[in-house]
Amino acid sequence: MTYQDQLSPWVVYKLLPALQNSPVARFRYRNDAESYLKLVSRVMPQTTFMVSFDGPTRAVDKAPKAEAVEKAPKKARTSRKKATVA
Repeated sequence: MTYQDQLSPWVVYKLLPALQNSPVARFRYRNDAESYLKLVSRVMPQTTFMVSFDGPTRAVDKAPKAEAVEKAPKKARTSRKKATVA
């Protein structure tokens, strides 16, 4: 995904036969994508469109594993006696 695509994660897709889709336009805000969807649906009522979020994906391999993360040992608590005033 290019940087420009990351800036505009909301995509309007044109649904095609055989479970395929074609991106029509990208938007930064969901409200803009939904407004465009309404407009294009009025202009071409025989075609089906949908809005989808196409955000960045995280690679599973880059996530730290639980056994690889070491915890720092806890410090022993020392009890302090209150100083008595004589």
